[in-house]
Amino acid sequence: MPARRNPKPSTATRARRSGPGESPTPTADCPLAARLAGFPARRKYLVGVSGGADSIALLAALREAGFRRLVVCHFSHGMRPGAAAREARFVRRAAAGFGFRCGSGDVPGHARACGLSLETAARELRFRFFEGCARAERCARIFLGHHALDQFETVLLNLFRGSGLGGLRGMVPESRVGGLTVHRPFLDVWPEEIRAWLGARKIRFLEDPSNTDRTHARNRLRAGITPAIVGAFGKSALRCTVRAAGLLRADADFIEARVPVLGDRPRCEFLAGLPEALRNRAILRWLRESGVPEPGSAEVARVAAMAASKGPPAKINLPGGFHARRRASSIFLQPGDPSRK
Repeated sequence: MPARRNPKPSTATRARRSGPGESPTPTADCPLAARLAGFPARRKYLVGVSGGADSIALLAALREAGFRRLVVCHFSHGMRPGAAAREARFVRRAAAGFGFRCGSGDVPGHARACGLSLETAARELRFRFFEGCARAERCARIFLGHHALDQFETVLLNLFRGSGLGGLRGMVPESRVGGLTVHRPFLDVWPEEIRAWLGARKIRFLEDPSNTDRTHARNRLRAGITPAIVGAFGKSALRCTVRAAGLLRADADFIEARVPVLGDRPRCEFLAGLPEALRNRAILRWLRESGVPEPGSAEVARVAAMAASKGPPAKINLPGGFHARRRASSIFLQPGDPSRK
């Protein structure tokens, strides 16, 4: 079923006020639209829009930069049922003149069933929805509105989790997630710049009350740790952290280009002959591409130790009900419950 195309806003409405789905007066020095200069405006793209400031600014900047073949994708996470319908209506209005698709999921239920954090469960269901939109629209490119503060938080959270280069480089401007190519053009733009841009155009957006819920690690970081860092070291500490992530990204890309593909049943002696940095990355990629949800350094270390050992254990448990096994000098995966992937 094709995406529903919203009617274009009337000229009279645009003249009176720039609402979330209307074209503001173009400016030569638009700081957001400038981030879109490298993308062909005639192509078709999906756009993930929650209704918050960053995604509404992304949609408005795409409109201002002349993108016309957009499909706005809005997903409700099932965490605030009372607000879901209102948010969907707001985003539908913001999508005026573009295609629109709306979906929903039970993030708390998915998190409980699969033993995931709420943030990870939300990301899994959200990207399942985006991939469904991509198939339906025959469009494998999506814009997302992550900004520089999101990047800072991601780097710190990954540091606290003991990540290596792959986590400390943070999000990348372009990545592959399943069958999707994900574009994040605002990773060097700070949220106050985004809100100033919206304010200058009188574009409305929604405030998500769940952003103040400190049960989420990212919110605790944003409400407590980040202000403490700024108080102790100044805001330049945030910018320097994001800049460091960019430097680490270049190093990680150099190493990633040299990581071998393992295949279905990698040989133990082949793994043993790899430098540790390549071996760990090869195993991590193997786990991810095999569908193991959210593998990390602990899972990689256990698989590497099993491959290097001549004795037990020859079987280890992995997230999502998967099992890694060693047999005849090779290792392989046994899938778990498909509902937990």
